[in-house]
Amino acid sequence: MNSKIGKTANYLSALLLLAMGLMYLLKQSFMPYHSDAISL
Repeated sequence: MNSKIGKTANYLSALLLLAMGLMYLLKQSFMPYHSDAISL
């Protein structure tokens, strides 16, 4: 039971972080040093 809860929590947190990262990358405005760091 604890293993199932742990896996679910890990997947949810990974999906949340991935979604937040994609939203940040797809935004129109960027902080200049972040843009330089990923060469966009």
